[in-house]
Amino acid sequence: MNTKYLFLLLFAGWAACAVAQTNTGSGGNMPRAGYEVGEYMKKNLHYPAEALKKGIEGKVLVQFTVGTDGSISDVQIRRGIGGGCDEEAKRIVENMPPWQPAVVDGKPVKAMYTQPITFALDHNTGSKGKADDGEVYQFVDQMPKPGFNLNEFLRENLHYPKSARNNNEQDRVAVTFTVNEDGSLSDVNVLRGEYPDLNEEAIRVVKNMPKWMPGKMNGKPVKVKYTQPITFRMEK
Repeated sequence: MNTKYLFLLLFAGWAACAVAQTNTGSGGNMPRAGYEVGEYMKKNLHYPAEALKKGIEGKVLVQFTVGTDGSISDVQIRRGIGGGCDEEAKRIVENMPPWQPAVVDGKPVKAMYTQPITFALDHNTGSKGKADDGEVYQFVDQMPKPGFNLNEFLRENLHYPKSARNNNEQDRVAVTFTVNEDGSLSDVNVLRGEYPDLNEEAIRVVKNMPKWMPGKMNGKPVKVKYTQPITFRMEK
């Protein structure tokens, strides 16, 4: 039987992983909870029965908007693990008390935040869930995006390394890069990847991408740091 090598691009799932490279101004700060998020999780998060039964563990990435009044809205799962954990992570974030809003130039502004919530099974004391440090903030009004068909570009340009095929290496490589004001890409690096040969190929293909449509803040193009996952998977 022939082996098919599939390249899965999950760009939508990590669209929140961007941070505008702009100055927040004098006295600027990021959004933050006015309470201990870890303690809140400990008291309110329930390990789903299905996840317990199936032994599902992992990290769920929850994206939400912190409004100018600190309210939380637009809660979305950006990466899930199933077994009811995604729904539970969304539920607990939607029920969080208000946060302290981001401030730019002395004024509260809306900010998007990505909160990782880890579900872990402690086989001695039982299940547990915890909130890791928030990973991402962004103040851009408009996220950068490719001005071309990204899936088609990868199908035509991404190559599964021979060494990876021989060693049955499969992974989702998270590549970070900066989308500049003119749409060019720079500062391409691997944020997370297990296999050097897959990391190298992911970097190569990103560096050879056409220009993107830049992110915008207040109607003006700005530099934005972006994280793009590229999944290498072999299917027989």
